[in-house]
Amino acid sequence: MSNFTVVEALCGGGGGRGFAGGDPRIEEAAAGRSPGANGDYFIVTVSHSNSIGTAHYTLWVEQSCTKLEPLARVKGSNSSINDSAFETKRNTKIMIAAVNCSAPQTQPKHPEIGPPRSPSTIAAQSSLHRSLMVPPEGGGPTGGWPRVSRPGSHEEQPSHQALSDESRSQAWLQGGTPAPPYRATPPRCNNVQAADIVFLIDGSSSIGRANFLQVKGFMAGIVKPFASSVSESGIRFGVVQYSDTSRVEFTFNTHLTGIDVVNAVENINYKGGNTRTGAGLKYVSDNFFNPASTRDVPKVTILITDGKSQDQVQEPAQKLRSQGVNVFAVGIKSADRNELAQVSSKPSSDFTSFVGDFKLLNTLLPLVSPQVCSAAGGVYASDEAFSGPSNLQFTGQTTDSLRFRWSPAGGPVSGYAIQYVPLSGLGQPIIAKLRQETVLASQRTFTARGLSSGTDYLVTVIAQYPNSVGESVSAKQRTRSLPGVSSLRLVQAGFFSLSIEWDQPSSSVQGYRLTYGPRGQPAAQLLEQSLSADAISITLESLQPDTEYVINLYPLFSRNGASPSVLNARTLSLEAVQQLTVETVSESSIRVKWRRVNGARAYRLVWGPFTGRSVETVEVAGDTELYTLSSLQPDTEYIVTIIPLYEGNTEGPRATARFKIERQEQQVLRAATTGPSSIRLNWRLIRAARGYRLEWRDSEGSPLQSLSFPQSSTSYELTGLRPNTEYIFQLYTLYEGREEATPVSTENREEQPIGSVSNLRVVESLGSTVRIGWTGVAGATQYRIVILNTEDGTEAIQIIPGNQTTLDLRDLTVGVSYGVSVTALVGVSKGETITVYIKPDAEQSRVLGAEPTFYTIDGLQPDESLVISVAPVIDQRVGEAVTLSARTNPSSGALSGLRITEISSQRIRITWSPFSRATGYRIIWRLEDGTETTRVVDADVSSYTIDGLQPNSAYTVYVSPLIGSREGNPAILSIRTESDQSVVGTVTSLQVQDARGEVVRVSWVGVQGATAYRIVWRRLDGGEERSQLVGQDVTSLDLDQLDPGVQYEVQVIAVVENREGPPVSVRVTTPGYATPPSPLPTTTLRVTEVTQDSVRLSWAVLSGTTGYILRWKEETDVGRGLSVTLPASSSSYLVTGLRLGRRYRFTIQPTFVGGVSAETFVDERTVCLGGRLDLVFLVPASTDRTDLIRPLRDLVISAAGSLAAIGPRDSQVGVVVYSFRPKIWFLLNRHSRSDTLLQEIQATPFDESPGNNIGEAVTFTRQYLLTPSAGRRQRVPGVIVIISDRKSVDNLTLAASGLRDSGVTVLAVGIGQADTEELRRAVTDRSPQNILYTGTAERLNTVHADLADLLCGIARIPEVTPGPEQCTVQCPQGEKGSRGDKGERGRDGTDGRKGEPVSQINQPR
Repeated sequence: MSNFTVVEALCGGGGGRGFAGGDPRIEEAAAGRSPGANGDYFIVTVSHSNSIGTAHYTLWVEQSCTKLEPLARVKGSNSSINDSAFETKRNTKIMIAAVNCSAPQTQPKHPEIGPPRSPSTIAAQSSLHRSLMVPPEGGGPTGGWPRVSRPGSHEEQPSHQALSDESRSQAWLQGGTPAPPYRATPPRCNNVQAADIVFLIDGSSSIGRANFLQVKGFMAGIVKPFASSVSESGIRFGVVQYSDTSRVEFTFNTHLTGIDVVNAVENINYKGGNTRTGAGLKYVSDNFFNPASTRDVPKVTILITDGKSQDQVQEPAQKLRSQGVNVFAVGIKSADRNELAQVSSKPSSDFTSFVGDFKLLNTLLPLVSPQVCSAAGGVYASDEAFSGPSNLQFTGQTTDSLRFRWSPAGGPVSGYAIQYVPLSGLGQPIIAKLRQETVLASQRTFTARGLSSGTDYLVTVIAQYPNSVGESVSAKQRTRSLPGVSSLRLVQAGFFSLSIEWDQPSSSVQGYRLTYGPRGQPAAQLLEQSLSADAISITLESLQPDTEYVINLYPLFSRNGASPSVLNARTLSLEAVQQLTVETVSESSIRVKWRRVNGARAYRLVWGPFTGRSVETVEVAGDTELYTLSSLQPDTEYIVTIIPLYEGNTEGPRATARFKIERQEQQVLRAATTGPSSIRLNWRLIRAARGYRLEWRDSEGSPLQSLSFPQSSTSYELTGLRPNTEYIFQLYTLYEGREEATPVSTENREEQPIGSVSNLRVVESLGSTVRIGWTGVAGATQYRIVILNTEDGTEAIQIIPGNQTTLDLRDLTVGVSYGVSVTALVGVSKGETITVYIKPDAEQSRVLGAEPTFYTIDGLQPDESLVISVAPVIDQRVGEAVTLSARTNPSSGALSGLRITEISSQRIRITWSPFSRATGYRIIWRLEDGTETTRVVDADVSSYTIDGLQPNSAYTVYVSPLIGSREGNPAILSIRTESDQSVVGTVTSLQVQDARGEVVRVSWVGVQGATAYRIVWRRLDGGEERSQLVGQDVTSLDLDQLDPGVQYEVQVIAVVENREGPPVSVRVTTPGYATPPSPLPTTTLRVTEVTQDSVRLSWAVLSGTTGYILRWKEETDVGRGLSVTLPASSSSYLVTGLRLGRRYRFTIQPTFVGGVSAETFVDERTVCLGGRLDLVFLVPASTDRTDLIRPLRDLVISAAGSLAAIGPRDSQVGVVVYSFRPKIWFLLNRHSRSDTLLQEIQATPFDESPGNNIGEAVTFTRQYLLTPSAGRRQRVPGVIVIISDRKSVDNLTLAASGLRDSGVTVLAVGIGQADTEELRRAVTDRSPQNILYTGTAERLNTVHADLADLLCGIARIPEVTPGPEQCTVQCPQGEKGSRGDKGERGRDGTDGRKGEPVSQINQPR
């Protein structure tokens, strides 16, 4: 048996159409010969192998392929081979025809590579295509893979089907397309004896005919190493193609030579259909490896699929493996990797392969072929001729050059071809700009010059040999960018304009070119402006509203141009008015209300009957938000439209409402007892109603029941009630879009009296305005308030809804007595009238000088409410006043607020609310074995750290106030210290570096693995202990606000997660005063209670004070903030009206007759009490977002800090950072303490490459953070907060839909160029209320409190255990359904327990 292999092909052409420069071998061979019919010829070197040996022959071939003439035997060939082997035989013609005899033999000028240079040059181009792993383009006369004609056929076939690898390489050369590198020998499977190999190939519709060719090429690549071993007793191949059914393409005995198997594979027809992989595996097991007919040889099945099976695969795959079959699974594109692992033999990593695209399938051959060969019992061999160049490294780069070096190739290298080509934005080479140069074999470095700045280049170094082209090495690098415009940003967006600004480049520019236009507009239609070199801002006018514009700013340099900075910005949309509502004023008028929109100069109202033609119009000013329509007819449907008018009288979107004034009908509900267990309910027929709903329950709290009735119903009798039981009924009259409740309760009597309001009182009084309040009546639908002027006898009446229990009485006459009567109304029934008499007091005022910034109001009563206003006076004119509501403190109570603020394995820190009359406190802690320790502390101390405790031990802590010689009742806590899981190291080299007055700097050497350090300091002569937690990378700290001339002890403790190491101490004495200190004493301020909008403060009362000035402000605010002056007897104050999640500083300053004492302060953050969350933030964190680092960290810290507690039993927080890819910063279960959580948020990195794949980040979060292993808990509300500053480049809507379907609440925070419509489609309920937006990062702090409020509301949603929904009414039984179809036979059960032997006595006789 003989084998023919094309080793090399060299093309030439008559009439000077050969390669430029020619090839000596062609010229020598062509000497004295006539060209072919078309003047074309070429030379082919053919390797001939048989049982005797191998020889190489050089043949002259004309285009017709009929003349094959040996020219010369290659030196060194085996001379015993008969030259007659190269006679014009058909099989030799086929081999030579494979070199593309059908194509014109002149070398074409490749449209992308340019004119041909030499055979080596053309062959060298192959490395570019190999590095990109894509099929070559333009390979043959028609592009793509070269096409050849098979002898005896006029049909063209793709050469990658018809040719061997070697002949295909020559075809590439003849068609002008690069060839793969020369191989010494093709891959082969040696020492293989016999094996049965079956291909199970997916023929489903998802593959497609074009991709099916790739599958067949991959199969041929698996077969070729076995080609010489295929026989009836050796290697046998079979193929099954499956989709809905399985089809045998050929069996083991159909093709018994390697060539036949390859040809059969390439001729398989594509099937199409569904993907039933399990059925295909079962078919192979039953028909190819049936134990009754199988051989005792290695058995292999190779599954090739591109999708997930539509049936079960585990059982048929297990059966196939149990028959001794090695199962390989090759997955492509959408194949399920877990399913591939279930199918393949073990270990699955050795038998499973996957690629993301059909074009890459052949890249698996070097991996799969050796494994298949080994499974068949052979040894895989694939020898390369020489090793190629390697270790390509870049050693320098400028804006127009790249310098690089490489390690040499092996073998007799004649030189290197250097290629460099720029890459497009998608990473594809721009072939038209490819450049190539050739260097000597001794050269190891090269500098590519004349390149474009800021551009990615693919550089390839190709080894060249005297008669062939070797391997190559490639690498990518970017040239340096010319300094472009930085921070191109939107300053302000208007309806018809955009204002932008930028920072000037670091290098001098000659000016700027600005182009802009709506997104998608062709470049030729973009507007353009030229700007001077000193310009840094511009406003673009006359734009279209609600249009996204693309703005390109090009800096102009004297040479190589820089890339533009691109900004996407949208003009504001013309908005319709929001919250359009209609309120009935009377039977002939209504009041229209709306929320005005920014930028509207006026509003046009148009209204009239819905079915008539009479229309009225009016225009009102742009700051108007209500208008009354009068002269309307009752029982007539109207329509009203509001049109905002913008500049140039441009009309915005319209908002429309329909309304109808109903004639007022009052509903009445009466209950009458008709028997011991029945009650009849009667009510009025309301013509405007759509129906009625009746709800009732007994007074003992039974489940609420309800029934619905049509509009015509007026009564209903309830039966089956419990005798002598009070029932409460509520009738809801249903109108269009609303409902009104009418209550009644009964205890087996006709009617029940309506109660009267209680606790009628004056809540606040300020001049002519008095606020009254009362405790309401259950079931009241309205309240009637009568205000009687006792001097002139005039009377005013107001009717307010039943859910309102306060009312502001305005424009009263100061000094006149009024009688205010409040009556509860239930339908038409009235309760008892309650009256209170009030007399508005004149406002008290004081005029102060320009210098004072505080004032003490004396002579007030405890727990008295005040309204205080302060207004500036300028030249006898009074400015705008600021108003503060305050209340004097009640008298102080007993010791309270004992709680634990820190706990570790060896220490507990406790704090409590100060007791006003205490002279000291006794602290006792008792171990569970009875060991007890006592300490007494001063009266101004309200916290204490208990050290030296035993790990994982239970303690009881008692704190009792000492009042002189008496001891009050103790407050008690039970607590267990944490287990000492591992020893935490001790800091070293603690020392005082500097002591300046009230500031001392300490430093230390840290502990490896520490996550934080706690610094504790206190005066040695007693006083408050203070502490601060710092980050893991901090090794020094300034302690400020120390007392001068006092000795302090400072401790530094290493912290690992929630465990603390032993403390290290140092003592320091602060420098003394240069002048004597103020003799006025100070007090200590403490926080005793925190809610989401208030903080209660307490302090030790000082003797001799005239009062206290309490101030507070947000941590980031400038100025002195708000303040209140309190009397000398007060020791606590509740600060209200605070914003959730914000950190505040509170200061207190005692005042004395002789002056004001020094301030003391405390910092506290408002928190959400009740509920818990599993909360994940998605933070954009790429290197091009440096302006967002601080605002985003502050936002996340504010939101996380608003949660009351952090840990596995409280709220949990995780963070995912994203850009072009998502990355976990920390998981939900990472932190169990708030301080370490906030510390790690503060260290959130912004180091990823630019990108904005939000959809991928959302999917990533659902897969890797919202899982039990990451800390996700069932029944705890889950929340994802998406932070976005620009439109996502992928599908965020689809990803968020899957997240919402899992029950997670999705919120969004948009900044700057964020697409709010995209975010609206992503958030829960697609509601704008779940989106917070700010135009710039600097204003992101304005949404802190709003985000905290949203999170707090979600956290307080009750955690409901899933279960069947309970029926709360008398549910009727439904109709019995029809009998269902008979189900499939169930699985056989397990064998029962073996029975006991039968006794002889009980046997039948």
